Amino acid sequence: LHIFIFFIYYFDLLFFVYIEPSFFEFIRDHFDSKWMEDDRVKLISEDGLNYLNHSDAMYDVIAIEVGQIFRPGIAFFYTADFYHRSRQRLRPGGLLTQLVSLPSLTTDQFEGVIKTFLDAFPQSFLWYNSSDLLLIGMNDTDFKISRTALERLWSNESVHQDLRYTFWGGPQQWLNWLPVFLGGYLAGPQELAELGSEARLYRDDLPVLDYATSLDYITETNEIPIVRDRLLKHSGSLEEVIDFTLSAEKIAIIEEIQQKNLGAIIAEAILRRAELLTLSRDDAADEVIKLLSEAVGWNSDHFEANRMLADVLIGQGQNKAAGRHYVEANRIRAEEPHVLHGIAHTLYRLNRIEAAIPYYQASLRLRPNHAETHNHVGLALAKRGDFVEARQHFKTAIRLDPDYAEAKHNLAGVRKVLQAMSER
Repeated sequence: LHIFIFFIYYFDLLFFVYIEPSFFEFIRDHFDSKWMEDDRVKLISEDGLNYLNHSDAMYDVIAIEVGQIFRPGIAFFYTADFYHRSRQRLRPGGLLTQLVSLPSLTTDQFEGVIKTFLDAFPQSFLWYNSSDLLLIGMNDTDFKISRTALERLWSNESVHQDLRYTFWGGPQQWLNWLPVFLGGYLAGPQELAELGSEARLYRDDLPVLDYATSLDYITETNEIPIVRDRLLKHSGSLEEVIDFTLSAEKIAIIEEIQQKNLGAIIAEAILRRAELLTLSRDDAADEVIKLLSEAVGWNSDHFEANRMLADVLIGQGQNKAAGRHYVEANRIRAEEPHVLHGIAHTLYRLNRIEAAIPYYQASLRLRPNHAETHNHVGLALAKRGDFVEARQHFKTAIRLDPDYAEAKHNLAGVRKVLQAMSER
């Protein structure tokens, strides 16, 4: 739960509505719940639909986060009736946000959600948020992102730190960097209208979506055709929604981020497919490598895609190829101990011992209690002739993992060498 993040921004009141009565006590028992004691926070155990239907309060922001559409009753949060009722509860200039979980929607259903949302909020925008895209509807006739608001990305330290993360890359893709933040923009009113032009409007009295999702839900593939066949062909120009001018160079960077965001959605769907294949079959390595290579092709700066591909390649003895992808992963996100260990191990397997040892050591500085790395650096040191230091690493590996048979074997071997050397 990240509700406490709201507290770095100014607000008068925060209404938290959740249908399960025991939910709030669960939060108090298991999470940091200081925010719940703030006088500005109102905790309401109620069905969100009923609450909005019967409330006469007015809001600046209504955020709908109800999860996958296939869950019972959730589809009613995606109807034109609900959106129109919600808009009546918004102050002028207010906004409603709706998570759109692509894995739980077919292409037709996604287009229906877009059309239905626009029926109540013609001034709407689609924003990247991993595969759970964010629809933002404005209770206004026009909307522009102002430079003044964006200046908080670097002028407000709390906001800057809050956005110091990336969905798929490294520090170069942190959201507190202006081009990356703006690269989250995917489509505006015109593009969304085109996307939903042939779709069906969802209403309360005809729960088409509620029934269809249980039949059409395909966990690992839905977002691929939505992004490949629809969003990549209907992405919007950021210049339509900002009130200031950007240089051609900045626009090019933003558009590249936009494309990589969409590519990341496809890449992550492929990664899940590869993981399922790995779990279901022992002989699927070649197919998994092909899938992971495809994922990297959709977004070459995707950290997990490069790391996973390197892991599979090294497991198949393809050390040079594995090394290339470990190096790429390290370029994207440095100081990851698993990746540093991977670079070291590929170098070791390629008999580049001197080059391997510093990477093993760097990995251990970040992850000092990792038995396998101690064992591997011990092997490299022993191969270089540093038997005393190697012995210490083997001992540490065994201390960390008393059942580590390979480390015990290696320790015994080093002891024999040292004993033989002492007897000369």
